[in-house]
Amino acid sequence: MSLRKIDFGTLRLVSLFLLSVMNLLFMHAFFRYGGYFGLWPYAYSAPVNFFVTVMDVSLLLLFFLLVSWGRLRLSLSICFFLTLVWSFVNVFYGTFFSQYMPLSAIAEAGSLTDGLVIDSMMSGFRWFHGFYLVSLLAFLAVLRRTPIVRMPLKMWLALFTLPFVCVLMVFLIYTAYHFAHPAMRNNMELYVSTLRGAFLEPEKSKNSFPNDTRYHTGIVRILLSEVADMFVKRQLSQSEKETIASVCSDNSGRCSDHKVNAKLENVIFIVVESFLSAPSDLFVDGKEITPFLNALKRDSSVYYNGHLTSNITIGESGDGQFIYMTGLLPLRHKLTVGEAKSKELYALPKILRKHFGVKYTEVVLPTTTQMWQQEAMDAVYGIDKPYQNIDVVKDRNQALTDEQVFSLAMKTEKVSRQPFFSMILTVDTHQPYREPVIPDFSLAGSDFPDSYKNYLIACHQVDRLIAGYFAHLRHADVYDNSLIVILSDHHAHMDALGMGDKITKEIPLYIVNGGIDNNKAWKGACNQLDVFTTILDVLGIDSEWKGLGHTLLSADYKNSVTPQMWDISEWIIEGNYFGE
Repeated sequence: MSLRKIDFGTLRLVSLFLLSVMNLLFMHAFFRYGGYFGLWPYAYSAPVNFFVTVMDVSLLLLFFLLVSWGRLRLSLSICFFLTLVWSFVNVFYGTFFSQYMPLSAIAEAGSLTDGLVIDSMMSGFRWFHGFYLVSLLAFLAVLRRTPIVRMPLKMWLALFTLPFVCVLMVFLIYTAYHFAHPAMRNNMELYVSTLRGAFLEPEKSKNSFPNDTRYHTGIVRILLSEVADMFVKRQLSQSEKETIASVCSDNSGRCSDHKVNAKLENVIFIVVESFLSAPSDLFVDGKEITPFLNALKRDSSVYYNGHLTSNITIGESGDGQFIYMTGLLPLRHKLTVGEAKSKELYALPKILRKHFGVKYTEVVLPTTTQMWQQEAMDAVYGIDKPYQNIDVVKDRNQALTDEQVFSLAMKTEKVSRQPFFSMILTVDTHQPYREPVIPDFSLAGSDFPDSYKNYLIACHQVDRLIAGYFAHLRHADVYDNSLIVILSDHHAHMDALGMGDKITKEIPLYIVNGGIDNNKAWKGACNQLDVFTTILDVLGIDSEWKGLGHTLLSADYKNSVTPQMWDISEWIIEGNYFGE
């Protein structure tokens, strides 16, 4: 073919279109190949993703062409920059939160500007993120040579046809895969269900596997369903209400024959940021990483379980706190606090006030109460008094150190206002782990990566501060009559530690002064969800709501986190079950 016959103008326009497609394909590839899928990708995953991505870009371009009266160069530019920014923020967000960014996260944009969060997310950047610079430069280079033109009729026809072609290709891919698979070809019910889920009801699976759904469905339909969620009040069906009532009333796995410690009046939660079980009993360079917590672990009067599974989703620390305070699992497809802040929920501080005589409740934060809707969630939980970073420092974006957190915790009103509930949130073990948090504890001789050594140093620091806080409680004469719970908000980001699969994601639980019979208690794998239920069992509280977890005071423990429990938790939260 002669070079003169090549329509370079059309070629440039197609190139600009394909650069927008590449932006979104890069985003999707990040989640697929970064290990962020809930399920193993199917053989059809990549081709389906390609065609739904082309469909998304074509729909976006059509929209911008219609509102700009056919200004092709302008529409392609808007489409490119929109896909570039959306891809960038999703990869940026996913590096830290391990999921595509839901629309609900936009409402938390203020929290994303916090210095600690920015520092953590910036540490996740890798060399391949240079794709965005290459894409931008390529687009600008082609755009400079592209004339300003109106959309010709033949291109209108082609663009209107393209989404239908993509849908047809996706249909053919699903069909070919189904009938080529020996175990599936005779199952027409599965075939119809697959097509229905792919084309008519993609939003239904976003709860179970949000990353997988977005990969196979694309962004336009999911974003439209999220917009609809904002304006449509979730109504629970009668069947859903009956299922919730049935599960919540079955307390067979939620109570034990535990004898309550009659001295207890107060409850103290120490929630340690990203705290793994791995440092327990660990010696590095001849130094014990967590000597005080190890001593607690060896104390026969203390309950210890180092095999908790983190049940958080995309809300990170907010999810951990939510699980412990409500006995519910967080939402899987959007930020829980954004939805739960306007709901009525049974929460531990409220239950302690009603059934255990607690008169005062507080929380000590390393950040401001504006972070992750803390102020609104305190009202949901029934917490009277928040202490925050601006009680110590002037800059609300400056997180407190753990030393400042525990110092503040020693000055609160709780001792003079017993019986009380107090929760302390720490921060020093938060990523990134670029440098040690204290100068007087070195692990220089170890073969561990520097990031993991710095993490262990932070663990040692929080161990030392917890020991000092225990001494303070004894001196204030509130130790013996306080149930003290030490636990982690969630597991650490393993890629930030540089340890790969050499350590597990398991997190620890310590219960002090609970009077727990360790010969009867469960010491194996369990869940964050079980903590709420276990605390009620430890205190002998017969509340109408015992959470969806199971007590750890019985050796007959059975796993509490099932697909049904995820569904029920979301029904309760989104349907405002307790507020009806």
